[in-house]
Amino acid sequence: KMSAILSLFGAEFIGEDEQLFIEHMTSVEVINGPQMVWLPPLRKRADKQKATSLGPLEYCLVRNSLTGEQRIEQGPQLLFLKAFDTASPVEKVISLKKNEFVRFLDNRTGKVRVEVGEQGQVIPTAYETFLDKARVRSAIDLKCNEYVKIEDKSTGTSRVERGEQLVFLGGFEEVVGSKQKAIDINAEHAVLIRNLRSGQQSLITDEQTFFPSADEEILEVRNLIKLAEYEGCIVRGKDGEDKFLFGSNPDQRCFFLPPHSELVELRW
Repeated sequence: KMSAILSLFGAEFIGEDEQLFIEHMTSVEVINGPQMVWLPPLRKRADKQKATSLGPLEYCLVRNSLTGEQRIEQGPQLLFLKAFDTASPVEKVISLKKNEFVRFLDNRTGKVRVEVGEQGQVIPTAYETFLDKARVRSAIDLKCNEYVKIEDKSTGTSRVERGEQLVFLGGFEEVVGSKQKAIDINAEHAVLIRNLRSGQQSLITDEQTFFPSADEEILEVRNLIKLAEYEGCIVRGKDGEDKFLFGSNPDQRCFFLPPHSELVELRW
């Protein structure tokens, strides 16, 4: 009853977790609780609202519509807004595992900040947004016989990372395709590659576990061609010249098809 009576005379009780926003004729006043306030008779409006409770693993972005400034408020705290402040929805802070990373884009400078696990309490600054839709991304887990090609979208340059390792992307980097398995080159298998800068094709026959460089593209794995004693074939080169090979010739019995060549088999 006493509260109702005092309200009739312009008194307002502000709770411990409340704020009173009084819009005067030319300004806005904010009064935080707990206290009792006598409202001025000349005012446009007076509104009471709850302060925002931020837990130890929470934060929110606050924008001031008068100055245009932004700030991040991080818990634990009871957040009391200032005049002309508006708070965005409360967000959870990020805790990164060992194989996780997150990228933030600064909308003022265009720079990208990359935070790599293992760490907690990761949040954007006031003018940063998440670069990736998924926010937190997993590193690329490469086994000893795997590789991945990565392109920097800001420069157009590429690099190849080989396993065994965890690969974290840089600010503007993206994976080209997906991770691939290296090719085992041996007596039975060779690899035909193309240099992306020159366009030249090469056949790799030296025994190794083959990983292409950033400038190389694997066209195909070529199997060793074996001719029986009674078999022969024609290898036609890119200039149209034909070369006859016969299984009866020990030097021609086994071979890999060279680059820019096609094979025609003959049997009799």
